Amino acid sequence: MQRDNNVFIDSRTKKSIGLDEIINNLPTLTDYGAIAKMNMIPYIKEDMGELKIALEDLSDIVKFAELSKRRMNEIKGALHIIKDIRGSIKRLKRREILNEVEFFELKSQFMEIEKLRNLLMASKEIYLERFKLNSSKLEIELLDPEKTGTKTFYMYDAFSVDLSEIRKTKSKIEKNISIIKEKLREEVFDVTGLMPSKSGEIRINSSKKSEIEKLKSCDKIVLSSEYFSALVFRVKNNKDLKAMINELDDLVIQEEKEEFKIRKILVEKLSRNVEKFEKNIVAVGELDLFIAKSIYAMAIKAVKPSIDNDIFIEIEKGRHVSTENALKSKGSQFTPIDISLKKGVTLITGANMGGKTVNLKMVSLIVALAQYAMFVPAESARIGLVNFVYLSVGDEQSDKQGLSTFGAEIFNLKEVISKSDETGLILIDEIARGTNPTEGQAIAKAIIKYLKNKNSVTIITSHFDGLYTIEGVKHLQVKGLSDADIAQMKSDVLKNEQYEVIFEKYMDYRLEEVKNVDLVPRDALLVAEIMGLCKEIIDDADKMK
Repeated sequence: MQRDNNVFIDSRTKKSIGLDEIINNLPTLTDYGAIAKMNMIPYIKEDMGELKIALEDLSDIVKFAELSKRRMNEIKGALHIIKDIRGSIKRLKRREILNEVEFFELKSQFMEIEKLRNLLMASKEIYLERFKLNSSKLEIELLDPEKTGTKTFYMYDAFSVDLSEIRKTKSKIEKNISIIKEKLREEVFDVTGLMPSKSGEIRINSSKKSEIEKLKSCDKIVLSSEYFSALVFRVKNNKDLKAMINELDDLVIQEEKEEFKIRKILVEKLSRNVEKFEKNIVAVGELDLFIAKSIYAMAIKAVKPSIDNDIFIEIEKGRHVSTENALKSKGSQFTPIDISLKKGVTLITGANMGGKTVNLKMVSLIVALAQYAMFVPAESARIGLVNFVYLSVGDEQSDKQGLSTFGAEIFNLKEVISKSDETGLILIDEIARGTNPTEGQAIAKAIIKYLKNKNSVTIITSHFDGLYTIEGVKHLQVKGLSDADIAQMKSDVLKNEQYEVIFEKYMDYRLEEVKNVDLVPRDALLVAEIMGLCKEIIDDADKMK
């Protein structure tokens, strides 16, 4: 499934809604899992069948992790020691002759994957098709002909009869060389009274003239080096020893040639199964990623979303994770939100600080997570797949140098509006906020009228009056402070300069559908009153609204 991520959701939106943070923090254990995470591609409408399978597979992993913690820990432990050997695999694929370190990497990985495979086969609940591993037993036998069972790699004698014979001859000659060298050392001692070192050297101080004369007169040694403070003599090799050393040198060359021949044969045999090794790498990465997704799901009490064929989004007790965490750090709680959306336009109104932006981010995050085959932070969610997610939260000016906030907003909107029939999720916070209210409201109305008959699901937040009177537009109002204890809020604001914390405590972020325009709450005056604005001004404003 090849697809450009930015077609579904651009990098700005991913960052704004917190999707980037969630994906980046998925706790993969292997480099292969990290690669799978980096290459995650969202599923769109045409991929519905594949997405349902992926979510069901993730559900199996979550259930297994909850019910079989010990076995899951064993699987995670096996994953943790799997290293990235793609470089050796590439060289093998090109049939380049590998060195012993690379053969060690291959052997180790084959043994690690075989261990993981056995664990998965014993855990049939999660040995799913996408995680199926090919057996590495034949490769292990090939690289471990003496059945040592260790991960270390050595050019074993069992690789070749010729290699075994060369090494036997080498060993015999090395033993004979050692015997002759020992005999020559003893002969030098008998003549000079000085015993050469194991390496055949005698180092003597320059001041010891008589010993030096003895050494110089001995025909079994030769002056090797002369320094200011010392002389170094070396035992001479006799004819037999020279012959043996020459023979040993020839055998070393023969051994190197035979080892090269063996490495070439090993590469030839292993390279036939490179495709199998690459499939195992992909399967390990997928398993690692799905386990990471399950850890995330359990940590935030996320649920499997239901995937629907209709253009429809229904979320029950949804949460925006980063906002929820931020509120918890301040001693407040996130109020879970219910929302039901269909194609066309839904308008959300409410005072500033009323959570309208959070609602947009929550909806876009839950839809995006579902389409990345992840569980979602909600009590339940039914998602009709979309082909793109677009969020505008009024920060476009930083993206388009030289354009005003309004200009940048329109610059981005024109593209998304042009593909609104392609079944997307379009979320616009405080539409046309960057221009004068009269023109802004007119433009907002025109955009809503254009989008209300399109195939996309559109949510727009606004302060403009009159937008919710457009026929065919669903109107949701943030409950805000309608049920708050205003007297207590005033008292709390007077005691605490961090007024935003007070509003977070009392603000009800839940949404309710408004069908009677006359009943639309007006929280702005309430906020002004709580903040201590002069009562005369508030009363006057109330008369004019």
